[in-house]
Amino acid sequence: MSFIGQNIKKIRTVKKLSQQQMSDILGVSRASVGSYEEGRAEPKIDTIIRIANHFSITIDALLTREISVNDIVNLKMDHTSFLPELPDVKQEVKDMDQDLDILTLTARLAKVEEMLARLLDK
Repeated sequence: MSFIGQNIKKIRTVKKLSQQQMSDILGVSRASVGSYEEGRAEPKIDTIIRIANHFSITIDALLTREISVNDIVNLKMDHTSFLPELPDVKQEVKDMDQDLDILTLTARLAKVEEMLARLLDK
């Protein structure tokens, strides 16, 4: 028996995400998220991988056991997955995360403004 549907719902509710927000993260329709949560459908493997990567949880845990609220509270959301499919920008965000101790707040804000300006131009 797969626990994926109830785990998706638990992650979504603990993280205070609507079904629409979760569908945006997963790249599926809102109705699909509802179907997963109600057990009427199972997500495709690429969707399961996206959930695991986005919320930093193992595929094994998603599929084989009911995850706890404590598991979810400690999950990290990959904020780069909200960015459009622009690998260079995603990499810049990841690089910037690694350099947080080095950059001043002003420098970080300037980098973010620069990236946003490029995104709006595309």
